[in-house]
Amino acid sequence: MDKYKFKNTLQVGFNSSFIQVPQSIIDKINSKGRIRVNGELNGFKFNLAIQKTKEGMYYFFIGKKVVKDAKLFVNKEYEISFTLADINELELPKVLEMLLEQDEVYKIAWNKFSIGLKRGFCVHINGTKVIDSQIERATDILEKAIKGELYSQRKKHD
Repeated sequence: MDKYKFKNTLQVGFNSSFIQVPQSIIDKINSKGRIRVNGELNGFKFNLAIQKTKEGMYYFFIGKKVVKDAKLFVNKEYEISFTLADINELELPKVLEMLLEQDEVYKIAWNKFSIGLKRGFCVHINGTKVIDSQIERATDILEKAIKGELYSQRKKHD
């Protein structure tokens, strides 16, 4: 599997921090659609998608949690390395794994979600380090999914 490396500066924009991915890297990847990667930035491992602006600039959105955990500073240059990831690959939070193993109804509800929705729910569940809060978030999502109460399940009105 090809490993890509580049150096660039952490910048502020798009209401957050980002690091621009050089066009030469994008040209080497030569992929259509969403580009998901597993990478490393300042010793911090990440799984992200390369974003694209309307103007054609490619970048990594670097959230506040990553900035804090990786000890990053705006206007400082960092080396980023990554490999392409399977777009359907998803690492589930441990509490979610346990809930899905223990409850078949939860598992059925979970399996109806798209990969993008699953990824968003995983980010939400992992948004807290308190295990009880993770369980509460996961249970809340699954209970609402069973009842058809999630925003993503609502019918679209013209």
